[in-house]
Amino acid sequence: MRALPALTTISSVQEYNPRNLPSSTDPTHILANMGGDTAAPNNKRQRVGDESEPSNQFEQHDRLWFADGNVILRCEQTDFRVHRSLLATHSEVFRDMFTVGTPMNQAYDDVPVVHLADDLKSLTTLLLFIYFHDEDYDNMTWVLDLLEISTKYIVPLPRDRCLAVIRRFFPDTLEKYQEEPTYSRRYSINLCSAARCHKLATDNNLATCLPAIRCFCADIFAFHSSCEGYDPREEIQHCPSSLQVEIMAWGRALLAAKRDILDKHIQEFLENSDRETDYHCADELAIAFLSYKSEDCVLNSNQHLRYENDLQLFPPTSFAVDLSKRSGDVCGDCEADWKEKEMAGRIALWEELPKYTSLGTWQELRAREG
Repeated sequence: MRALPALTTISSVQEYNPRNLPSSTDPTHILANMGGDTAAPNNKRQRVGDESEPSNQFEQHDRLWFADGNVILRCEQTDFRVHRSLLATHSEVFRDMFTVGTPMNQAYDDVPVVHLADDLKSLTTLLLFIYFHDEDYDNMTWVLDLLEISTKYIVPLPRDRCLAVIRRFFPDTLEKYQEEPTYSRRYSINLCSAARCHKLATDNNLATCLPAIRCFCADIFAFHSSCEGYDPREEIQHCPSSLQVEIMAWGRALLAAKRDILDKHIQEFLENSDRETDYHCADELAIAFLSYKSEDCVLNSNQHLRYENDLQLFPPTSFAVDLSKRSGDVCGDCEADWKEKEMAGRIALWEELPKYTSLGTWQELRAREG
């Protein structure tokens, strides 16, 4: 685990950004690299919390300002008056920050002030979790914000819980992937959050989550690409351009898998030589299947979707025969047979999902993660 060093002093207003600090935890190395007490004098005047920084420039957080707090964390224009001992208990980064230096001149109301170069929303999320156990695990944006900052400050409890949420939403088995209510809640995740999931799963070695994440990214990208006046690339414009290209590539590969595996199982059912030539639903089934592949699918009374934009490959209850405009004349028994064959195709496709998303095999991913 990468250990992050601390401030040389918290008595004056400091700018603290763990990403920019050296990795060594040796105090001499830390102080020398940060211009602390052991380093040569620095002629640059340091900011201090005196009259030059009047308190009315900053807003006190309504829930995270404690009268007995003994340190003020300042992020953007918001102050959090909190407790060093509590934060140090949860985070080794905060522990280092508070123990390396010795307070000298107090910066604000006899309480030292530390500037943090963090996103205000994310820092607030972390502190509310530590103090009040505020949780919203069905909100993926909240989960990802908490995961990022708890990883940065090495706070194990929220980090582990957030990783568990990603595993739950993007599991490595089809049975878990189709479980409700998680399956339905997954579609409340927007493309930007899905792209963040991919990055964080990669960074945290959640290798077995990646096939499902890539499949989901391709699914919602393809779906929104069919919506008039909406460009899904705008939603991930802050992501690396290479990721946008990769999402489109995953979509093309999964469309090929849909044709090669899912449709193959349905066609084998329709072309079964053991069936009687005068089977009463033969024509109706063929028409329904051709309609599914060539006409827009019926999602609801006022929304249709083209075959190539439908990459929702593993829905738990809906099937191609349900989406076909020409399936009304197919009898119930034949519909049931169709769905059984299509489900077999989904199982086969899930087993091949890592290959179609450029990840190898499930066995290789589990070995890498383990």
